Amino acid sequence: MSDQSKSLKNVESGNEEEDYDAQGRERFGSRWAYLMTAIGYSVGLGNIWRFPAVAYKNGGGAFLIPYFTCTVLFGMPIFYLESFVGQYTQSSVHRIFHKYMPVMQGLGWAMTFLTQQVNVYYLVVVGWSVIYLWDLFTGRSRYWTECGHEWNTPDCLPSVRGYGNCTAPAHGEPFVTQNNVCFYGLDALNASRRLRVPTEEYFEEYILLRSTDISEGLFEMNWKLFVAMVFIWSLCGLMLWKGVNVMGKIAYVTALLPYVIVGIFFFHGLFLPGMGKGLSKFIVPNLDKVFELRTWKEAVHHTCISLTIGTGGVHSMGSYNPKRHNSFRDSWVVVSADAFMSIVGGVAVFTTLGYLSELTGKEIEDLSTSHFGLTFVTYPEAMSQMTFPWLWAFLFFFMMLLLGVSTVMVDMQAIIAALIDSCDFLKEREWLARVSVILALLAGSTVSCTKAGCYFVTLMDECCGGVAMGLLILLELILVCHIYDRWGRHREDLQNIFGRPKGILGSWLGKSGLLYWLSWKFLTPIFCLVIMYNAGQFPEVTYGGRKPRLDYPNDAENPYNPHKYEYPPEANLFGYIWGNLSLVFVLCFGAYNVYRAAQDGNWRDAFTLHPSHPSYARLYGSADEATEKERASLASNSSSAASPEGTESQSESQLKSTEDR
Repeated sequence: MSDQSKSLKNVESGNEEEDYDAQGRERFGSRWAYLMTAIGYSVGLGNIWRFPAVAYKNGGGAFLIPYFTCTVLFGMPIFYLESFVGQYTQSSVHRIFHKYMPVMQGLGWAMTFLTQQVNVYYLVVVGWSVIYLWDLFTGRSRYWTECGHEWNTPDCLPSVRGYGNCTAPAHGEPFVTQNNVCFYGLDALNASRRLRVPTEEYFEEYILLRSTDISEGLFEMNWKLFVAMVFIWSLCGLMLWKGVNVMGKIAYVTALLPYVIVGIFFFHGLFLPGMGKGLSKFIVPNLDKVFELRTWKEAVHHTCISLTIGTGGVHSMGSYNPKRHNSFRDSWVVVSADAFMSIVGGVAVFTTLGYLSELTGKEIEDLSTSHFGLTFVTYPEAMSQMTFPWLWAFLFFFMMLLLGVSTVMVDMQAIIAALIDSCDFLKEREWLARVSVILALLAGSTVSCTKAGCYFVTLMDECCGGVAMGLLILLELILVCHIYDRWGRHREDLQNIFGRPKGILGSWLGKSGLLYWLSWKFLTPIFCLVIMYNAGQFPEVTYGGRKPRLDYPNDAENPYNPHKYEYPPEANLFGYIWGNLSLVFVLCFGAYNVYRAAQDGNWRDAFTLHPSHPSYARLYGSADEATEKERASLASNSSSAASPEGTESQSESQLKSTEDR
């Protein structure tokens, strides 16, 4: 019997340490290290800058109904499935699906590529936060609290100060002041539409250096943002330099500190003037929204993005746990922690918005509540009016840095592990793999470090993780929970690891309960179809939302009037293709493995359970017997069968090439 076959039998007998020692795979130092890493990975920027805006747009408190429903019925089952599959196979994501069916190996590579597509723009948002932090440390916080700097325009006006007094006209015309100058009638409407607070101009004109369209500033670098990106990618690389064990220790800081900081904002916001006004916008439900399909589509999509499922990171983290680790319990902890951060973060944001509304006299609807505007314009503006504004700004942007880094470092570890496991040359030169990944991701971020970078960030945020993510999760469900589990194999794997359920409650809600089995089989695929339908339409991306001035209806070239910018069709087409490019890996690796199996003897072997799968020996006995049974199953409806010699050579070839693949 080969060493691989012995290893497989050790797995089935429960001898985890022998299997682990044979593979030489790293592990987290403790259960808590894994939990902190998983929480840091799932809880990210989206909980702070995406969830409040999405909830507000979809009915406030009413959005919580579909959100919690999707989290329990879709997010939790998928997170648990991916965590267990990684843990059970003890493999990097690019090998996991090869073990279930070689033709589906590309599924893991597609997830990994999709993750890096997101990361190259995701960390740019963190780069903006780093610039805020740098200006805080260098004593330049006045940059976003005052006008009069070189990048400010004549339309800059502090949000509270500088309005002056106007005498209301007798005939009731609207009036407004701009820099202590009074405007009446139509001029007042035009003036109010072009006013910009210092935080808006600081973000648009200083940090982004925003060009007027996506093509104009494409070849003009924003050097301060590029330097910030070099710093962040280098920081992520240093955190991963010593492997998973050190990453788990760092996660204690990167995962816990954001909860401490958002808790401070939460309790501080409850005592701010106007907090009730803001809180009502977030909590009071618009129940009509619950019955709109769009609200449910947004809830499913946000659940998928928030928990970062379907990206390979959850599989990767699970693979560093002992094989009998209680992934069911920890999945509930991580999902609950993610939902908790979304709710607490939403309350903290909207109590602060209520405070700003109270100060300025504006309705919350008139404040910038878009994703980026909320985080980098409205929230800094509110913090600038608080006592010790520099302290609040530091806490907020430092939290943004931690949330971004804690998510990305898991994704980086996944791609680094995949490259090292796939290439013998890199196994003895792990430093080269780490440096190469850092440089490649930095290069991918470069386009977002131009003066047109904000347009690319918005385009990628709209187009990445839609159809591709939904389809990848759907293929994963079909492979593991339908093809592999057609005779209850997956549920049997769960019972072999966790034991058979006890009592009626355990039979339905336990680790291998019927509820999750039915969810994986029938319910979660429906959610995946909803994601694909929601993102499947051709995108019509826009940037900004301010309307043009009435006296300049065609002033699209006016840089002082950042009205809504509509992307050209070719940009939307590029975003749609780029967002779904990861699916090519499924096709390419599928074709390669079919060709490889045909070269080794029989192309049907690409569609069978691979001998390296942990359950292979338990299901079929020896490798030769297993291969014969799998082939007989596939060939039962075929007129011809493979020769015994081909079967024997194929099984030996599969066992020999397991690690290479």
